[in-house]
Amino acid sequence: MKKWFGLALVIIGVIALVAVWRGDNPLDGLKLGKSTAVDISKSQDASEADKLRIEVGSADVELIAVDGSELRVHLQGRQRGLYINRGEPDVTVQQRGGAIEVNAKQQGGWGIGMFADNLMLTVEVPRQLWRELAVSTGSGELTATDVAADLVRLSTGSGDIVLDQIVAQTGEFGVGSGEVQGRDIRTDTLVVKSGSGDIELTSLFGGKATLSNGSGNISVVDYELSELSLDASSGDIELQDGTAQVKGRTGSGNIEMQVDELRQDTDLDSGSGNIDVMLADAPQSLEVRYDGGSGRGRIGWDGFVQDGDDRKKIRGSFGNGDVLLEVRTGSGNFTLD
Repeated sequence: MKKWFGLALVIIGVIALVAVWRGDNPLDGLKLGKSTAVDISKSQDASEADKLRIEVGSADVELIAVDGSELRVHLQGRQRGLYINRGEPDVTVQQRGGAIEVNAKQQGGWGIGMFADNLMLTVEVPRQLWRELAVSTGSGELTATDVAADLVRLSTGSGDIVLDQIVAQTGEFGVGSGEVQGRDIRTDTLVVKSGSGDIELTSLFGGKATLSNGSGNISVVDYELSELSLDASSGDIELQDGTAQVKGRTGSGNIEMQVDELRQDTDLDSGSGNIDVMLADAPQSLEVRYDGGSGRGRIGWDGFVQDGDDRKKIRGSFGNGDVLLEVRTGSGNFTLD
């Protein structure tokens, strides 16, 4: 208790010194642990707009599709802290040509001290033909439900992204250190990037999807795509119930794939993890190529014709081998069951 009280006194002293140095009265704008309510609502007719761009500082963001042509914005929550001369949060909504710009940040002034915001920016987005819908937030969580546009671009610095019912020609979703979770995403081109968080997607449909992260896991369940590319530097990759031409790579994680059958070429690579491919139906026309470092390979299905009996380098096929399964491991094992 004494430690925290002493720290508070030091901070108050620093705040006062900075204020004096700036020529301010140190008591002006000083707030000591005060909780301030924030409740701001604004609206804009969107009937003539085809682009929506939203920039947010530290608030959470929720996008909700609504009927009609009016875009409504609501910033609500509380601020609390020990600070001086910190600007108050505000929301600006303006239209420039065909683009509506929403900005929710601290407005003006300067600030020093300790503070914490608990703010939510809710944006009611009219259902219309948006060419572009872009949202950028610093440290807040971003949630989008029933959103459609030619281009949907969502990014956060350290918050999560949660998606539900997204339709777009191009979807670009990126987080610095958060997770990306999504359900029912339909795109021609999809790019998802996370610096250090997991990527978990369910019901993914469309053309080409590229998923990558630095230190998290990647999971895709129920997918129908032309191409699916996955890159997890140090995490696991899990694929379940889907079809696509797959290329998956992980540095030190495992790869697990559970599907009814392999209908398109599949390329899997793990540096130090295991790779397990589990099929519900026996392969009818599948070529298998496996190269292992210190790991071993095993084929569990009958009917596999192998060239030789080497378990570190497997070459063979089921039937005519029309579909190719290519697997590489460094120190992990490979199984096809």
